Amino acid sequence: MSLTMSGGKARVGITDHAQKQLGDLAHVEQPTIGDRFDALSDEPELINEDPYSVGWLVEISLKNRAPTAC
Repeated sequence: MSLTMSGGKARVGITDHAQKQLGDLAHVEQPTIGDRFDALSDEPELINEDPYSVGWLVEISLKNRAPTAC
């Protein structure tokens, strides 16, 4: 799993390594929480093209977030 945080939101997706192991995706079933990236329903190949920018699965708004460690 990949997690990118920006502006009080966290985007969750899969890593580039994972998408390469899975091969060309033909279908994506997204979680029922958060804001889903609905374009993946019609274009699951976006995950293969760029899993970190346009191929994220769900975006979650964070409240009362604590500082994160790297």
